[in-house]
Amino acid sequence: MTEFRRRMAAVTASAAIALGGVVALAPQASADVFCSYIPDSARPYVYPNQNNDAVKQAQCLILFESGFGMNNAVQIDGKYGQQTYDGVIWVQHCNGLSEDGIVGPNTWEKLYHPNYACQRFDN
Repeated sequence: MTEFRRRMAAVTASAAIALGGVVALAPQASADVFCSYIPDSARPYVYPNQNNDAVKQAQCLILFESGFGMNNAVQIDGKYGQQTYDGVIWVQHCNGLSEDGIVGPNTWEKLYHPNYACQRFDN
């Protein structure tokens, strides 16, 4: 479970308890629970200036899985702009991939299976 998810679970649980609710915490969820704009098996190339569901999937994974989105303005809007480009470059750089800003097979793999040592929760 990513640090972001742990923090969100703690906040959600605290809020629910404060409001008199009961909280049942689920086991660690995979990215497909949070990011389901396209099937996990569909990994098309994603390029700057595109606007589609594959971009949304990449943005969601950058936001919830890579750690980059914690302190950056990555929005899940399907528009591959500067914030998405910065997130893709971050993931590629941190994982030793070619920093081309294109989400191809290797970048998708790292988005779905992030290197948690790369996460930036302290910025």
